[in-house]
Amino acid sequence: NKLLKNIEKLKILFIGDTIIDQYDYVNILGKSSKETIIATQHISSEFFAGGVIASAGHLLNFSKDIEIISTLGKGDPKNQIVNKVLDPSIKFHPVELSDRPTVRKKRMVDQSYYKKMFEVYFMDDTPLSADDRERIYNKVDKSIAEADLVIVNDFGHGMIFKELVELICKKSKYLALNTQTNSGNRGYNFINKYSKANYVVIDEPEFRLATQDKHTDLPDLASKKMSELINSEFFVITMGKKGCLGFNHNKLSSSMPALTNKVVDTVGAGDAFFSLTSPFAAVGADLDDLCLIGNIAGAMKVEILGHRKFLEKNKIIKYIETLLK
Repeated sequence: NKLLKNIEKLKILFIGDTIIDQYDYVNILGKSSKETIIATQHISSEFFAGGVIASAGHLLNFSKDIEIISTLGKGDPKNQIVNKVLDPSIKFHPVELSDRPTVRKKRMVDQSYYKKMFEVYFMDDTPLSADDRERIYNKVDKSIAEADLVIVNDFGHGMIFKELVELICKKSKYLALNTQTNSGNRGYNFINKYSKANYVVIDEPEFRLATQDKHTDLPDLASKKMSELINSEFFVITMGKKGCLGFNHNKLSSSMPALTNKVVDTVGAGDAFFSLTSPFAAVGADLDDLCLIGNIAGAMKVEILGHRKFLEKNKIIKYIETLLK
């Protein structure tokens, strides 16, 4: 409760890609008679505001001062989804890009059990123009000095460039960092693009790709290689159903099991873990607290389809109280 009160006073700045998550629900009809493909019947579509928008949404009830700097495709009709979801209390400062769409990930979903079949990316991740880079840089430079906590959701879709990385590392009072590996950037978006942070959360595949080591025991690998990747006080590696490991500098300090086996949708679970634990880290929570709170966030998020709703402060508190009785 003391930590929660301190979080309420934080001025939080989110930086990262906006992503529109599109779910197209279908019935599977079977194999096409003339092609080696599965035929489906479209039932309905649902759109969610994901990426940094969802990450910020999870903290809506925790802090009264949240700001987002992101990018949108200029005139993209899907931008209305973001405007519809964002709470008026969150200050949203998008940089509109005229030559590319808002990043959208379209997933074909078997409506019977919400199993995803495949996805299509709508994006342009080629280097931004000098004018666009300058506009993003200036917005971040204007806001970053006033923020108590900077949370960077680096999805690797083109918004965050070298000079911006240097600015973030130099001027953040407290930097919480996640660099995601996904189908659109695999092999090109590692944590070591940043020189330092205060708190880092990445998953096991992201860590192994960055270290180029597939098989070494994870705690041993982290103890030996973590400091070579980035200078960070706290470092958490999430492992899905196996829970998470927390490191203080390069020493294993906490190990926490996953708290649920009821999974509806894993999309955004890692982002929820990262988003919710970042302010706790900034106000002095230890790694046991961070791993517990993060796994609670993950357990609650995997029971939500897409981003139909954000995590709620009162429900998280009740979860913690029930678990600790």
